[in-house]
Amino acid sequence: EAHRERLRRRHPPLLPTLQLLEPSQLRLMVCGSEDLPVEKLLKMIKWPHRGVDPTKELAEHGFTLDSGGGCVPQYLHDVLADETTCVLMNGAEHCFDGAHRLQFFKWLTARRAVPIANSIEQDILLQFGAHRTPDSHPVAHACFSQLELPAYSSASVLRVKLLEALLNHEQTLGRYDLK
Repeated sequence: EAHRERLRRRHPPLLPTLQLLEPSQLRLMVCGSEDLPVEKLLKMIKWPHRGVDPTKELAEHGFTLDSGGGCVPQYLHDVLADETTCVLMNGAEHCFDGAHRLQFFKWLTARRAVPIANSIEQDILLQFGAHRTPDSHPVAHACFSQLELPAYSSASVLRVKLLEALLNHEQTLGRYDLK
């Protein structure tokens, strides 16, 4: 009741509209969604290999055949789009299901929930990690919504490294170079 009174005083014309909403609808408007379908996640990522001049765009982000990273964006796309291939880690199977997609989004953007449709544009940028070895984990730069990826040899290697990074993010604060 106190919250309603504060709203009434600060935003008088808004209150009648808000009263028409169900609590779940209001929560969605204020907090965003806690569901992240594959299609929506894939649209949020700025894919350097899907532009007008893919070779040029890949090179601008460091993904070249010379660097060994030319296929890495496609590997990432394949991993995120595949909900059925699982990896056994810490005694449990992990697939890129809705929970892992949401965790991936939170890790990359430092957001707690996905903005509702058309409210905020969210571009996740990919960058080649030239100074990282293929044994390294991907690194998220949440301030820039950027994912730095080493030159992985296959989609399956990327899947394992990405899941390890997500599952261990809380303990390492996203850093894997800690001794």
